[in-house]
Amino acid sequence: RIAWWTLVAGLALVIPLARLAWLYLKRRRWQEELKATLIVRCHGREIKVPGILDSGNLLVDPLTGAPVMVVEVEALTGIIPKTIIKLVEGGTRGELDLERLGQTLAAEHDSQRFRIIPFDSLGQENSLLLGFRPDAVQLKYRGRHINVPRAVVGLAPGRLSSEGNWRALISPEVLMPYLD
Repeated sequence: RIAWWTLVAGLALVIPLARLAWLYLKRRRWQEELKATLIVRCHGREIKVPGILDSGNLLVDPLTGAPVMVVEVEALTGIIPKTIIKLVEGGTRGELDLERLGQTLAAEHDSQRFRIIPFDSLGQENSLLLGFRPDAVQLKYRGRHINVPRAVVGLAPGRLSSEGNWRALISPEVLMPYLD
């Protein structure tokens, strides 16, 4: 025979633990739904970057209106010249040294691929991001490969995810024409 207080104590323990487990599984499923892989191609090279759909990423190239995928600049090593990576990594919190950028781009044979993208984010107003136009951008989402025409890759200094689970912020807008 079980005492009533044992049953109450058991329920008081089980209910919060079950709720925590449910929230954990729900969060994990939600994160899985947002995962995507960004495939960037340039000069015959291809780099796959783990990314996440970010509803807060509303960036567009001011010249063409193309969506901007924000990617850790270091993730594009092998496609982006080392001088550009070093320049972007040297800037922090949207502070791009325009004078050094001009000098660096003047020495690059692919300088026409780069552009400045103004942006605002939490705690950062009137900031600048260096954008890059690769040969092609493709998105792998839920097993489907989706070409993103005219896409621009925004080069972010540092890490976008503290855990390192993803290295690109992808605008969900690029998926809208393809979702059922």
